[in-house]
Amino acid sequence: MTSDASGSTQALSDYETARSGLIAGVVLGGSAVMLFGVIATVCAADVGVALLAGRAPMLTSALVGVGCALSAGMFGLLTLSSLRMLLLWRRVDARGVVAWATLGACERTGTRINKRLLFRLPLEVTPADGPPFSVTIRWFFPPDVRPHQRPGARVVVRMDPEDRTAVLVDWDATRPHWGLPPASE
Repeated sequence: MTSDASGSTQALSDYETARSGLIAGVVLGGSAVMLFGVIATVCAADVGVALLAGRAPMLTSALVGVGCALSAGMFGLLTLSSLRMLLLWRRVDARGVVAWATLGACERTGTRINKRLLFRLPLEVTPADGPPFSVTIRWFFPPDVRPHQRPGARVVVRMDPEDRTAVLVDWDATRPHWGLPPASE
């Protein structure tokens, strides 16, 4: 949800754009975990049957099983990371409260979601009801905003009222404060 100083809200356009990419990451990653897990299980069963029958297990089954088990673990971690990010972003979009933040020096993460680069954004958040706090988030810089960002710039953020580390920059509400036109996406 976006909001300006007046409190009106709508969905965060960056979240809306990236959501399908995260859902695809969760679905495809989960499918990979299942596929590699099934192959690893079949290979482990083949090795187990060979050992119970008193013959030497095939080296191919053992190597493929270990490789698939490692792949399932790797894809499992990637899937959990995408799911965690999706749930955090959805929670902030759905019930986030508006606050001001000061932008620090931003860095590219090398990660893309739906052709959009994620950046590491250090923020000093000043909530309406509490002391300021620092947080570093991974979020997008829309292409029209990138040339205008600089350390020390004030941005509008939305944060989860129960978890103040769950913060997203609301570029739709920030644009007017930076003198930029609304997004044309």
